[in-house]
Amino acid sequence: MLLSKMNLRESIILRSWHIFGIFQANIYISNLENIIIFKYENFIANKVKVIKELCGVFELKTAHNILPFINKQYQPKGDQIIDQNEFYGKENLSLIEQICSEQIAFF
Repeated sequence: MLLSKMNLRESIILRSWHIFGIFQANIYISNLENIIIFKYENFIANKVKVIKELCGVFELKTAHNILPFINKQYQPKGDQIIDQNEFYGKENLSLIEQICSEQIAFF
C-alpha cells in the first residue's frame, strides 16, 4: 500500500510506529552502558553460545543443561524468507529508511 493511499487510521499507526521506534533507538543509544543488545540472528545461529555470553555478562552460573530445549518450537514459525521491498513496498521502505536513517546508521 502506498502512503498516499492510506486512510487516517493507517497514517496514525505509521506515525506512532515511527515515533516509538525512534524513541526506543534513542533510549538505547543514550544508555549504552546499561543495556545489552544482541542480534536475534546470532541467537538462532548459536543459542547456547549467546546464552552463555549473557550469563557471563550478568554473572549468572549455568546450573542446568538446556540442550534438550534449545530447538523446541514454542510459537508458530513466521515467514523467514521475505523481501523487505515486497513486505513494505519500495516507496514505504524508502520512507522508513529516510525517517530512521540516523538510528539505522548507528546499528
